[in-house]
Amino acid sequence: MVLSLVAHVYLMGRYVESWYVWIAVDVIYIPLFASRGLYLTSGLYAAFLGMAVVGLRNFQQIHRAQSMSGSATGSALR
Repeated sequence: MVLSLVAHVYLMGRYVESWYVWIAVDVIYIPLFASRGLYLTSGLYAAFLGMAVVGLRNFQQIHRAQSMSGSATGSALR
């Protein structure tokens, strides 16, 4: 739960690293829920993992585009 809170705070600050924390949380939760027989919840976190990977890719693309354009003001990512 603490990692989820940290990831959320990072996401509010628009840090790219927040997506790595979300991925770590999902990788922990998927086998945890599966080992307790909560397969639907485990599947839900597998979907969250996929969304986190897509989010990371999108943030990286935005960061590259901003770096290439040289726009230092109003940067959406840090």
